[in-house]
Order: sequence, then C-alpha cells, then structure tokens
Amino acid sequence: MRALWIIAVCAPAAVATAGPCKYHHDWSLAPELFTPAGATIDQLGGVVVAAVSTLDKTRGSDDPTQQDWWFSDGHTHAVVARTVIAPGLTVHRPKLEANDLALVYPTDQTTMLDVHFRHVDKPTPLAAPHVKALTYADHGLGIMVRAVTNVTVESVPAHAVALVIYVGGTARSWVQITDPSTLELAVFIADDCTMRIPGMSAAKTGELATLAWLDDTGHVSAHSAAVKVRAH
Repeated sequence: MRALWIIAVCAPAAVATAGPCKYHHDWSLAPELFTPAGATIDQLGGVVVAAVSTLDKTRGSDDPTQQDWWFSDGHTHAVVARTVIAPGLTVHRPKLEANDLALVYPTDQTTMLDVHFRHVDKPTPLAAPHVKALTYADHGLGIMVRAVTNVTVESVPAHAVALVIYVGGTARSWVQITDPSTLELAVFIADDCTMRIPGMSAAKTGELATLAWLDDTGHVSAHSAAVKVRAH
C-alpha cells in the first residue's frame, strides 16, 4: 500500500487514558486504507477507506473518504461507487471490471492500492459479534478524554478491520481493529488528541445498540443481538 502522508494517530484504547498531545484544533483528517495490497475484492465489497487524524494541517477537517476516488485498469478509469458504512468509514467499489485494478487518490492522482477483482455469487460474511458488555462514560476519564463508549466482545475474527456500532439502524461510530487479541474496544472516544470525524457520535447510557464487523474487503457482518448501553 502506498501512503501519501506520515500519519500520527491517537488510536482509541480499550481504557481511555490522558497523555501529552496537541489539542484537536492542531489536527486534520487524512485517508487510510484498511484493505491490504494485493487483496481480491468483489462486486459486493470493495476497498475499505477510513478517515484518521493527522498533524498535517493542510488536510483540513472534511471527511477525505467522501472525495471522488477512482479505479484504473491501466487504460481507463472510473469514479468509485462509494458505500458509507459509518461516518469516516467507506467501501469503494469499482465500476470497472478487470482482473487487476488500481485505486487512485484524486487530489494528486497517486496510486494508493493495487487489488484484484472477481465476481462472486454470494460472499461469506463474518459471523455477528458476540457482545459481553457495552458501557458509556463522560466523566472521570482524564484531562484529555471527554466521553467513551466501550464494548467487550468474546473474540475478534480474522480479517475484521473495524467494529461498527448502530443505534436505531444508524451507524454512530466505529473503531479500527489492529490487534485481534484486544477484546475491550473504545468504539467511540471524544478527546482533545484527535480530530472528530463529521457525523460521528456516541451511543449513550440507556440506548439500545447493535454491532457489526467490517472485513478487509468491504463486507459487513450480520448484526449482534441488541444490547443496552450501561453506565460505566
């Protein structure tokens, strides 16, 4: 995967802790790809693109996943078909049909990722998350942290790159999966160390939520059973 920027990310942690960092007005949003180079995508999934915080102020506060990226087969190119999974988390699906495709960033026409493409009748999605606990807190979290929604799951499946939380059928927020052994995840965190993704909000105490995995080729799993958010 080719990267355009050196990105400094204050990643959500299972337990929110304060630490030295710049305030959120020093941060911007930049795109990051969660699909590995050389992956095989299909017409029902695609390349997973996310918005992440960066100290490069030239990037601005707009969600970079909403720009008109395109796929190229080396001869022609076409703007992606974009599916919004959650605020700042999208799946870019090719309109071109070729065995080998490149995902191109529109601002400077840099090739960000090379992938393979195939048709499938029916992809095999990940199993629904098994949620053990879901809590919300907005006090006693440290000087930088303002609010956090934590979820504890029984296990993290292979190829999961994000966990998304829904309230009333609408995606509120998500957390990137970087370590499958970590079972307690901050699916929402508001702190002064990151740029807030436009549209992202917390699932709060008393609300009924479901959760779903997103895999590395853009397929959403079945939703978990509904779980009430408890006070932490």
